[in-house]
Amino acid sequence: MKIESREMEKRSIKSIDDFDVYQKAVRLFNDFIGKDLPVLQKSFIGRTLAGNQLRSLDSVCANMEEGYERKSGKEIKIFLEYLKVLPENREVGIKD
Repeated sequence: MKIESREMEKRSIKSIDDFDVYQKAVRLFNDFIGKDLPVLQKSFIGRTLAGNQLRSLDSVCANMEEGYERKSGKEIKIFLEYLKVLPENREVGIKD
């Protein structure tokens, strides 16, 4: 990962899918299901680790979805701060 400075893009947010961080979380979840899970399921330790990882990845997406659905006052501001989309939080970004 490379850290770089970038300006905030101005765009309208119509759904949770408009957040890059949510798209990355979903992609990570899907990659885990498709690539890592089949390998980890071959042993007891792997299945244990896979269960923990699966719950964690699912929780990340679910928490973002729940936060987005609130859309009111302080709650949405806190949610956006967590997602690092407010201008004061976007000075340093992570590039893939």
